[in-house]
Amino acid sequence: MNPSIFAARASLAIFLRTLRCFNAAAFVALAFFYFASHCLPPLPAFPMQLIALTQPVH
Repeated sequence: MNPSIFAARASLAIFLRTLRCFNAAAFVALAFFYFASHCLPPLPAFPMQLIALTQPVH
């Protein structure tokens, strides 16, 4: 077999394996956010106020 063809096939295999892993990770992330959006309560419609934990120094 021609070495350049073997290298091209090996590069293609590595690329496809990387793409498959990336697609699997993206699918897991999307599934997590999809189910989390149904499980978590909706965000409040009013803006939340920040509460200072320490007294400001004058």
